[in-house]
Amino acid sequence: MSLKLPYLEPTGGPLYWMNEQGPLKAAVQRYLKQEELRPGEFDLVRDYCVYWAKAPAWRVPDSDKYQEAVQNLEQATTLEALEKSIRWLLDFGIDPF
Repeated sequence: MSLKLPYLEPTGGPLYWMNEQGPLKAAVQRYLKQEELRPGEFDLVRDYCVYWAKAPAWRVPDSDKYQEAVQNLEQATTLEALEKSIRWLLDFGIDPF
């Protein structure tokens, strides 16, 4: 499942999951409640986090740690790996939730 969301003009800010309808909102709500995710929902949550992390609006330093966090996020296949990458993003003030 692939997530295709635009960025807001003119700032390049990301859309917020809570304002969405349908499968993305449901998947994030289950994730945040630590409920078991349905098939395809992990990918939705991960792809949303990647989308959020890559928003042009963020002014993050061009650092290896940030790039590594985004890369690890893109490659995450487990909740543990996803949460580790999200914690790294939080070090830069990037919070998708």
